[in-house]
Amino acid sequence: MKQVIILGLLISFLALQSQAQNQESISTQDTVSTEIQYDEVMGDNASFNINEAIQVANNIPDWDDRFKALTNISNILYNLSNSICSKEQYDKAIQVAEKIPYNTDKYETLSKIAESLYNAGQTNKAITLYDKAIQVANNIPYDDDRFKALTNISNSLCNKEQYDKAIQVANEIPSKKHKSEILYDLSNSLCNKEQYDKAIQVANEISSKKHKSNALTNISNSLCNKEQYDKAIQVAEKIPYDDDRFKALTNISNILYDISNSLCNKEQYDKAIQVANEIPHDNDKYETLTKIAESLYNNGLTGKAESLYDEAIQIAHKEPYGDSRFEIMRGIIKSLKKVGLRDKAEKLSNEIPKKTKSEAKFNISDYFN
Repeated sequence: MKQVIILGLLISFLALQSQAQNQESISTQDTVSTEIQYDEVMGDNASFNINEAIQVANNIPDWDDRFKALTNISNILYNLSNSICSKEQYDKAIQVAEKIPYNTDKYETLSKIAESLYNAGQTNKAITLYDKAIQVANNIPYDDDRFKALTNISNSLCNKEQYDKAIQVANEIPSKKHKSEILYDLSNSLCNKEQYDKAIQVANEISSKKHKSNALTNISNSLCNKEQYDKAIQVAEKIPYDDDRFKALTNISNILYDISNSLCNKEQYDKAIQVANEIPHDNDKYETLTKIAESLYNNGLTGKAESLYDEAIQIAHKEPYGDSRFEIMRGIIKSLKKVGLRDKAEKLSNEIPKKTKSEAKFNISDYFN
């Protein structure tokens, strides 16, 4: 009976709040808000007309008073809906949630019920409720609040493995800046769940070069950690920023370089060559191939070693004229000298462009002393 009386007084409290602030009434309201039951607000014989309370609150002329009154009602319904939802009374929880006047509270409550429905195995009902939450979120007037709401819904859908729906929500954001941020977060979430194809799909939709670079870098590094090197290289090559792309490819090169050398030390040459050929940076690739070639030659596998040297030389030939080509050639010549293939080393030195040939021969004379 006490609750009935106090709830009845709330309407009067809301109506009077435009005339004066009554801190005692506010304190009483906050005290009883957690005690309200569903039947008192939503039942056929409800003692508290929530629609009337919202109408009264909306008519309060002072903006601050109106905001406080509607916030009080939102808090009452928010707490009541969550309480009912925790008891798995989902239909009642939804009914209460739909009465919440503030969309920022309403979308959050609907999303929470949707999560509970999903956890309870009621997937179709959960998706329907997510759709309602999305509609409510899109009606939030302030851009930052709307962006935050849609981000939270997208993340919630992602956590429930509703990836296509999560992407759809992200793409509804009109602001390119906000859309890039939510797509970046979504791509990272998918990457952490090892949903790499979806993560790549989302990353490719990001308009901001900075966010796209970061997203693709994270995916490439994660693929590398899962030893999916071919795919890691493909992703890294799509990174728009040169510095980030170089760092990602260098990371892969270093890993593959170490793996190939380790396999070579164990005389697992075919595997070592296979890994070496995946190395994206030519400087690391030629060096790895020459190291394997040296090991093959020292173990009597001369034919295979010379074939590998030829591969390394082809890498040098692909380089444009300049220091990079000369550095690779000089490294190969030095390796050929180590195993005694002097004719091949001399032949390679003769291929060096005239501008750098004298410098190359000077270095070669050191090798053949």
